[in-house]
Amino acid sequence: MRNSELQRQCYEGDMNPDEILKLRRFRESGAIRVLKLNRFIEDASGNTVLNAGCGSGDYIAEAFLKNNQVTGIDISLNDLKQAMKCYHDPVQGDMDNGLPLKSGAFDMVITSEVIEHVVDTDLFLYEINRVLKKGGVLVLTTPNVNTPLSLLMMLFFDMPPYRSARYRSPHVRDFTKKTLKMALENNGFKIEECQGTALFLPYFGYFMSSLCNFLPRLGTELILKAIKIEESSCKKSEFSMLLT
Repeated sequence: MRNSELQRQCYEGDMNPDEILKLRRFRESGAIRVLKLNRFIEDASGNTVLNAGCGSGDYIAEAFLKNNQVTGIDISLNDLKQAMKCYHDPVQGDMDNGLPLKSGAFDMVITSEVIEHVVDTDLFLYEINRVLKKGGVLVLTTPNVNTPLSLLMMLFFDMPPYRSARYRSPHVRDFTKKTLKMALENNGFKIEECQGTALFLPYFGYFMSSLCNFLPRLGTELILKAIKIEESSCKKSEFSMLLT
C-alpha cells in the first residue's frame, strides 16, 4: 500500500482500533497544542495563509480565519468537506507528491501534525519553501520522540519512543528538536521560536506546560515558528530517488 493511501484511510474512517484508542488519549495534549499554536499566529492579519494538511480546519481560531485569507489542503475528502466551513476553497492534495499551488503565493504556512506522516521530508519542506514568499513564516507542530517517557519506554520495556513511527502507526518519520532543526535549515528556514506542549507521564497526565515553553524537549509535541531565509535546493531526497 502506498503511504498516501494509508494516510487517507486513517483519516476517512478506516483507522485500526489501536490508533483510535491513541487519539482518545491525545485529546488533552491536542488541546494544549491548539492553544499554543494559535498563540503563535494570533497577531497575523491581512496575510495569505496555507494550512497544509488542514484536516477539518476547526482548530484554527475564528479571529485568525476572519483576519487572513486562508487556503486549506488535505488528502482526505471527508475532512475537506468539514473544512469548507473554515476555508473558502479547500484543495485536495497528496503531500508526498508536492503542493499543487503557485510559487511564492503565501505569507504564511501552517502545518500541524503532518510532517511525521510524509515519507519524503525534504520534498515536503521544499514545497512549503517554494509556495512561501521570501521572509514568509512557517508554523509547524510535530510529535517529539525524545521525551522522558520515551527514554523510560525504551530502557525498561523495549518499546519504541512514545508517539513514534512504530508498528501500526500512521507516522512514518520521527523528530527531535535537533533533527527538525536540521531538516528546516537544509531547506532554507531559520527557526525563530520553539516550544513544547507539556510533559506526559501515564497516570499523571499532562503537566508542566509553562516549563515546556522554555524546555521544548520535555514536551510530547514541538511547536515552532520558522522564517524562510533562502530558496530550498533539496527538492527530492536521495531516499525518495531510491523509491522511484
